[in-house]
Amino acid sequence: MNSPDPPAAPAESDAQLALRFDQVSLMFAEGGGIQDVNFAVRRGEILGITGQSGCGKSTLLRLVAGLAAADSGQITRNFRQLGMVFQEPRLLPWLTALDNVRLVLPADAAAAAASALAEVGLAHAHLLHPAKLSGGMAQRVGIARALAIDPDLLVMDEPFASLDTFTRTALLEVMMERARQRSLTMLFVSHDVRDIALLCDRVIVLHGHPGQIAGILSRPSGMLGRRRRALLDFEQAILDRIGGSQASDSIDGNSADDGNDG
Repeated sequence: MNSPDPPAAPAESDAQLALRFDQVSLMFAEGGGIQDVNFAVRRGEILGITGQSGCGKSTLLRLVAGLAAADSGQITRNFRQLGMVFQEPRLLPWLTALDNVRLVLPADAAAAAASALAEVGLAHAHLLHPAKLSGGMAQRVGIARALAIDPDLLVMDEPFASLDTFTRTALLEVMMERARQRSLTMLFVSHDVRDIALLCDRVIVLHGHPGQIAGILSRPSGMLGRRRRALLDFEQAILDRIGGSQASDSIDGNSADDGNDG
């Protein structure tokens, strides 16, 4: 028999949370969507979302962004500005890197666009068109465009799926540095458990059709000195939960508080 559902959120007040889902469902006639989803995202936290294909990750992101309405439940949005980075950078080919970033800014904001490009290591590429950019550089432009609007919540939807391992690792390091410098709250969706384990403070694992939360796992504490072993253990814990077929209580690698939003 399943245990009773744990409370929907950590002990923090709503003022300390950027986002909260309470018993949120959005289901489709053909199956899919999400059902009875509870979680909260603390300000400054990087929360990963993973699970098998079709488990509702995209539906969840649409609800976060206000692009869809829930059938039931409540979503509390305590963020000022939402930025989004997609799997493809979605650049206009006839515009330079600088002008692709300027698209989301006021007409007189060229300096802000240039600053955003410099922030992701593209200070030298302002005048290059997308055809002259590598895949990693193009994705950096997409990240710069999202950062240029000064978001306090950044949503990244499979942003590195099409990149090689070395480029992906470099961009993960860029995002970790940007998150620290800006105190960004981030939702990071990925099928790649290695990326999730490296970047995220906690991870929601979805399963089923419609998707439900199979577990919420916290990054292990005390990773310094045994970083590689701890990362591998964290990856395996996520994989084990993805492979499970039954929702269960949260797994916490640090303290009991993180287990309260399953």
